[in-house]
Amino acid sequence: MDASNRTSSPVGEAQEPHSQSWTRQYEFCEPWFECEGVEDYAPGGLHPIVLGDVLGDNGCFEIVQKLGYGGFATVWLCYDTRKSKWRAVKVLRAEISKEDCPELKMMARMAGLDFERRGGGYVCLPLEHFWQEGPNGRHLCLVMPLMGPTLDSIFDDIAQDAETVKNFCFQMAEGMRFLHQNGICHGDFRPKNILVQSTGVEDLGRDELLGLMAEAEPMWEPVHRREGEGPGAHGPEYLVESNSIMLDKQFLTKKIAIIDFGVAYEIHDPPTWTGINLDYSAPEVFLEMELPLGVPTDIWALGASISVVRSAWMPFESACVTNITSNLEDMYGPLPETLVKAWRKLGGTPYGGEVVVPDGVDPSTVPHTVSLGVLEGRRKEREGSGYTDFLEWRIGRAQEHSIRVSKESMEDSEEEIGQAGTDSGFDDSEAADEEPKKSSSAMNAAAEAAPDATIEEDRMEADETSDVDLTEAAAANEDEEDFEDIDIKIQLSKEEVKVLSDLLRSTLRCMPEDRASIDDVLNHPWFGDRNAEYKAQTGNTGEQGVARPKESSEPQDMGSIPARSETGIGLDADMPDAPEPRRQQTFGQAFAKAIARLLWPIGLC
Repeated sequence: MDASNRTSSPVGEAQEPHSQSWTRQYEFCEPWFECEGVEDYAPGGLHPIVLGDVLGDNGCFEIVQKLGYGGFATVWLCYDTRKSKWRAVKVLRAEISKEDCPELKMMARMAGLDFERRGGGYVCLPLEHFWQEGPNGRHLCLVMPLMGPTLDSIFDDIAQDAETVKNFCFQMAEGMRFLHQNGICHGDFRPKNILVQSTGVEDLGRDELLGLMAEAEPMWEPVHRREGEGPGAHGPEYLVESNSIMLDKQFLTKKIAIIDFGVAYEIHDPPTWTGINLDYSAPEVFLEMELPLGVPTDIWALGASISVVRSAWMPFESACVTNITSNLEDMYGPLPETLVKAWRKLGGTPYGGEVVVPDGVDPSTVPHTVSLGVLEGRRKEREGSGYTDFLEWRIGRAQEHSIRVSKESMEDSEEEIGQAGTDSGFDDSEAADEEPKKSSSAMNAAAEAAPDATIEEDRMEADETSDVDLTEAAAANEDEEDFEDIDIKIQLSKEEVKVLSDLLRSTLRCMPEDRASIDDVLNHPWFGDRNAEYKAQTGNTGEQGVARPKESSEPQDMGSIPARSETGIGLDADMPDAPEPRRQQTFGQAFAKAIARLLWPIGLC
């Protein structure tokens, strides 16, 4: 079908297309939305697809919306007319669609596994695959169940519920353990490849499902060649914006799904490099050390993923390799010589200029990849934060977010807070000494005991047992005047930062052999009583953190900079005492419960 003769937009009723009059020629097509590059539509490249096309044998997969894209594939919302089910179909580039490609090898390798075993339920493989012939070649198409959001996209929605976040992180570790027990490394383990499992979506009617799409009319842009009219034989008639399915509480489970095994490999046959994003790649990967990758490489990615899912912070400043190496030297002291050689081989230069060894200082105690002046400045920057340890400072910082809530819900919450102050056991004598707080919004009066989130400058503690759902607050079709934007800060308590950083540090050791095992991770105290079964199996009582290696484990004195005073959980300090449970609902808890109703757009719990 010819886009120039189209009488209606690609989706729904006839409308004016969103294309611009200055649409450029084929090689320079630049839509006003993010999408794959038009130059990827060439022999060996992406398969040209437009909404309304059909794929598969007898055209059984009808293209309804685009869900995503990348340099190697596009992903489409399809209706399977054979089974009357909604599916996501990933269509790979022709040049990587081989009979022995990693996706098919892993599907065959894992076909006989017992996914009923612990952790297996968190691993999601394609339901089926088929081949699609097209003008750019033969394309492998992977059929997947519809899933909820990726874990990297829902931090604002779940950050206040520590129990949900820890459950997800524990499931991540269990899923990885299942893979490792079966001789498989994921190779690209990160929150973008971990989704929330959905339920009931695949059976929805067409109108019901389309009603859940983020955009009723995604933008689209016609494609033209430099010479001649239309897209030519290899391009689509138009590029279309990716759309999202906005699932609310009734369609979301409390289970994750680990997906995308495109770079997975057998533990006994490891590669020496993988294409994992720099943010989640271990030193043996980003320093191109040509060492066999394996379980420790996955463990590093797991630690970085836990850091992001729980705190929204990457453990390192990962804009470039030297940033990461300088952070590692801030954490642990001078890098092992093996890493230094690999860093120099890549042409690394010290962050902040040449490293000068002060007179009378042992050169072995001086960092290689960052100047002493930069380290001194970083440590002074941390002085006012309450943290001296680099990793604790990274994950303990507040995250600032702006959310939209309905004014009606805010009024209801303020009313509930007022009632809580009179009948919840709140001690009036304590309140008498405090200056009354103005309530221009419900956010200005936060309770003091707040390990998980701060509202503006104050802290609040979400009631983990509350069942909250504010999907109405995100309704896009409501009048603007019915909503108010509220700035919030989400910040972990110092007690949790101490325990979590101990877990992360055990997974982020410089050398692969020094990193924690997956059982060490699952047994860590940060997970609370979730790991009781693993403790029983391994004899670990959970009273101590992961044991650190004897060599290169503690920060060393680097030049003239004083060494940090680091107290490791389970080494020379006891675990922080858990607070006594409160038997009456305090004002702070009632306030937190009310505020939680405002700040929970997805309602996973």
